[in-house]
Amino acid sequence: MKSFWPLKTKSTKVNELHGKTDEREIAEEFNTYFANIGEDLASAFVDDEHVNIPLPVYPPIFDLAAVDYDTVFKLIQDLPNGKAAGGDWLTTRFL
Repeated sequence: MKSFWPLKTKSTKVNELHGKTDEREIAEEFNTYFANIGEDLASAFVDDEHVNIPLPVYPPIFDLAAVDYDTVFKLIQDLPNGKAAGGDWLTTRFL
């Protein structure tokens, strides 16, 4: 691991890529490459015509129970303070 560490901490500046020297154009080249690498690799190895993956079957509707205002208000009040925000970036203090 120690032998890998110097490689990980060094940065390399790319001055030219595919004939482009402008920093924004080089950044776009990297962005395009990394944005498409998954799809590009998958298309190189997978023949979609011969892959038979069953699609999941979902119920046509959701059956949600009715919830009243007081229940939701009490649940929000009981959330612990001082915790990190969730995936929606809302903290309990904000709520």
